[in-house]
Amino acid sequence: MLLNREQREQLRQMGRWLDGKLGTEPWLKWIGLGLGLAAGGVSLYRVVRRAQRVMEEEDESP
Repeated sequence: MLLNREQREQLRQMGRWLDGKLGTEPWLKWIGLGLGLAAGGVSLYRVVRRAQRVMEEEDESP
């Protein structure tokens, strides 16, 4: 799922607002960054696995 520029900005603003409201200034930002990196890693892993399966199926076909 890719977000356009406007959606990313809305998420950024919501995160800043929530950090300010809860008094957790840098922590939610870092947690969000970690979750985003983890989600990106999982997505990349799935794409690579899918590509490997397709390549294996092509190799096995006569």
